[in-house]
Amino acid sequence: MPSSQLETSAFQLPLATLQHLLQVGGLEAGKDRRTEPRFMFSAPVRLRPRDAARRTVRGFAREISRSGIGLLAEESLHAGDLCCLTIDHCEAPLLLEAQVVWCRPAGDGWYLVGCRFVSEAQPTSAD
Repeated sequence: MPSSQLETSAFQLPLATLQHLLQVGGLEAGKDRRTEPRFMFSAPVRLRPRDAARRTVRGFAREISRSGIGLLAEESLHAGDLCCLTIDHCEAPLLLEAQVVWCRPAGDGWYLVGCRFVSEAQPTSAD
C-alpha cells in the first residue's frame, strides 16, 4: 500500500508527561500572573540595554500583549534592565522602551525573557 494511503493513529501525551513539560517550561497551571491576554507572535527583535557597555542582543518574539512581550534571546539579560527594544516586522521597525522582568536559560545558549513595555522609544543614531 502506498505510504500516502497509510492511516496513522493519533497519539496523546500522558497527562503526567504534559504536566511535567509545562512545569519544566515554567508554565505550571495557576502560575500565570498576566493581567493582559497574550497572543502568539513571531518576529525578529533586538534589545539594546541602556548600559552603553553592552552590545545589542538579538532574539525572536514568542508572544505579545498590550503591556509586554515574551522573547527568546541569544544572551542572558538581568531583571530590571531597561532596554531599547526593536521589533522588526514588514513595515518600519517598532522601537519601544522595555524593562526585563525575568530571564531564564532555555538551553543550548538561548534564554527565555519576559519584558514589560515602558514607553515608545525615540530613534537614535545607534538604532
